[in-house]
Amino acid sequence: NVSASKKNLALVIDFPADFPSAIITDPGKIRRILINLVGNAIKFTETGSIVVKLFISQKRNKNMLQCDVSDTGRGIPESDIPRLFSPFSQATNRRETDEGTGLGLAICRQSIEALGGSINVKSTVGEGSTFSFSLPITLAEEQPKSPASAESDEIVGVETDGASIRILIVDDNAANRALLAGILQKSEIKYDIAKNGKEALDLCDSFSPNLIFMDIRMPGMDGKEAAARIKSRMEEKAPKLIALTAHAMEDEKAAILAAGFDGFIRKPYLEQEIWLSSSQNLGLRLRSRRQCAAPVKISKEKTIAGIRSLPIDILSELRNCIEMLDKDACRSVIQKICATEPVLAADLRSMVDSLEYVELLPFLDECLEKNGVGR
Repeated sequence: NVSASKKNLALVIDFPADFPSAIITDPGKIRRILINLVGNAIKFTETGSIVVKLFISQKRNKNMLQCDVSDTGRGIPESDIPRLFSPFSQATNRRETDEGTGLGLAICRQSIEALGGSINVKSTVGEGSTFSFSLPITLAEEQPKSPASAESDEIVGVETDGASIRILIVDDNAANRALLAGILQKSEIKYDIAKNGKEALDLCDSFSPNLIFMDIRMPGMDGKEAAARIKSRMEEKAPKLIALTAHAMEDEKAAILAAGFDGFIRKPYLEQEIWLSSSQNLGLRLRSRRQCAAPVKISKEKTIAGIRSLPIDILSELRNCIEMLDKDACRSVIQKICATEPVLAADLRSMVDSLEYVELLPFLDECLEKNGVGR
């Protein structure tokens, strides 16, 4: 996780060896719940770790997904706990560094309750907090995926075709900025970050973005005021503006569009929503997982030679993932390579999936040593 790494926090995912390979539930809601809870834990933890523990329990003959998200942050006073899940309410012990509006936990509770579950919190001031939720699920046998499965068609980026595309991220919440930046890093798109509406106005002059993803509710100059000023000042040269909001009810949609926005995305959003919006507003072609994963006949010698052209940070990251024999982490690094070298990425992915680490590791070491990077 980008945010955890920036704060030097350990992010641990803990689940038992017999955890089911597949369950039936709403994956979109589960993903949003975890993004909110983990993001919240990272936001209010300065040192230590975030632990996400998953397991299956039984309740009244029903299978329940149990998840505990624990942090080593400042903790929450007992008197503040009853207000945590109310919209726009936040613990007093957290206000001094808080940058958001407190909607995250309210959304989590609504999503969990919509799935028939519940959420609670235990906290000790000075030691940390644990948010726990439990919801009913159905166990399922994992089915083999066909080559034309939905996953193979999952949207994973956009094609810039060599064009210089610039996107500005505007959000007063550091975790939200890092999340969106992490998505855009997977493409050739250049991006910059503003923490408020005033910074966004200044960057429109110096950075000249083609598209702006802007939070609506920010202190000082909010998103609607900033959007209106940008449209008024830049007129026909104004970038496309997409509002990011957790509270876009029907009666507020008109106000958002009237302020100059070209559309909006509800928080918490999926990565594919960002790519779809970028494609629709900038006229870019979408890139699917199939394009990055399609088998390409290419010799291993050419693959090894192609590795030499990779940036040092990518080489180092890939080497560390291979040394840990972490296939998922390797595939994540290779996905970054796909943006500029799709053929190389496809063959590297094939080698990693075939566990051909012995061939890759020595060569990566050699490349790093030649560039003065030690192990």
